[in-house]
Amino acid sequence: MRFTGTEAKTLRGNARIEASSFSKPVRYENVITGESFESDIIDLPIGPRAPKVGGYYFQYFPLRYFYCARVSKGLMELYMVESFQNAQLIQCSFTQEIRYIAHYIPLNDRKIENRLHDRLKRIQSDM
Repeated sequence: MRFTGTEAKTLRGNARIEASSFSKPVRYENVITGESFESDIIDLPIGPRAPKVGGYYFQYFPLRYFYCARVSKGLMELYMVESFQNAQLIQCSFTQEIRYIAHYIPLNDRKIENRLHDRLKRIQSDM
C-alpha cells in the first residue's frame, strides 16, 4: 500500500474545517472468492504489528502526525506532534496499548519528518 501527499491551495472562508475529514469509503474485493466490502480507511488495521521507538506515524480523517517515544510492558508512549483542529495546532502526549499501532501508518517522508522533529523538540521542552 502506498500513500502520497499533495500540496493544494488553502481553502478560505468563514468556517474552519479540516478538509481531510471528508472521505469516501474504500471498497475491497477478494479476487479469489469474489467477496467485497466497504470500509472507512481509518477503521482498517493497515499499519505495522509493532511500534518503532523513534518512528513517526500518521492517521487520516483528520490528518494527524505522531511520534513513538517509548514502548514498555505492552504500552507505547506517543506524542501527537501535529494536528490542526478548528485551524489551531493541537499537541499532546498519551499512552496507548501496543495493539493499536496497527491503526497508525509509518511516515516515510524526510521533509515532513524534519518539520515534525522541530515541533517535537518544542513539545518535549515544554513538558
